[in-house]
Amino acid sequence: MELIRGFENYIKSDFYYFSENQNWLELSEEKGKQYKVVVKVDKEISKLLVIHNLEILKKENALYLKQHPKDCDYIILDLIDKIVYVIELKDTEISNSSFMKQLKAGEYWLDHLLFCCQMVGYTEDWDVKRVGIRYDSGRPKKARRARIAEPDDNILTTLKYIKDVGGHDIYLFRGKELHLSSLTH
Repeated sequence: MELIRGFENYIKSDFYYFSENQNWLELSEEKGKQYKVVVKVDKEISKLLVIHNLEILKKENALYLKQHPKDCDYIILDLIDKIVYVIELKDTEISNSSFMKQLKAGEYWLDHLLFCCQMVGYTEDWDVKRVGIRYDSGRPKKARRARIAEPDDNILTTLKYIKDVGGHDIYLFRGKELHLSSLTH
C-alpha cells in the first residue's frame, strides 16, 4: 500500500510498525508507572499502521526545537476502514486539558509525518477517533458499547463517549482490554 511504502521510505522503523490480520495489539506506557493495555482487533482481515514512540522521535530527531511540543502515545491507522485512532494512555483520571492537548497534538504529529512522507492530506477524509485509556489495575470489567453519557447517569461504565467543545468525538475507556469495534456511536 502507498502509505506503508511512504513510511518505509521516509520514517525510521523505530517509530512505527505494520500489523496485518492480527487479532490484538499491545500498547504500553514506559514512563512513570509502567503498564500494558491490549487492544482487540475484531476483524478477520485488518491492516493497521501503528505509530509510537513519538516522545523519543521528537527528542532525538527534532533537534531544531527549543521546546518539545505535546504528543500522544499511539496513532493507529486502519488502512482498510480508513480510521485514525489517536490514543493517550493514562494511569490517572482523564479529566484535564493536558489530555485534550495531547490528543490534538497526536493529529498534528500524524500530519507532520505524512508531510515527511510526501503524503500531505492522505488521511484528510478519514474518520478520526480520539481515545483516552485509563489503565485500571483493578479487576477487569467487560467492555460495553459506547454511548452518550446522560447528566443523571450514575452508572459506572468502562467506556464513555463524549463530544468536546469543538464537536470532536472522544472515547474514554477504563481497563486493560479495549475492543476497537466498541468505538462506535
